[in-house]
Amino acid sequence: ANVVLTNGLSGYRSVAQSNEKGEFVFNNLPLANFTVKVEAAGFIPEVISAEIRSNVPLSVEVKLRVAGTNAVVNVTPNSEL
Repeated sequence: ANVVLTNGLSGYRSVAQSNEKGEFVFNNLPLANFTVKVEAAGFIPEVISAEIRSNVPLSVEVKLRVAGTNAVVNVTPNSEL
């Protein structure tokens, strides 16, 4: 999955890729509030908030939901039975 970490106030932005277990890491972050956006093909993007208050590692869990499919079915009447 593609993971984007942003801080709207400062304009800080960092991007990471998750590993095969879905884990991702951002290093050397400034102390601030962040928005974490996770996107993966076939899933609905998820956005969460995270607050970095110290140098202690922070763990966040993001669950992605499978994206639905949109289908259109056209039904036309048939007079022959």
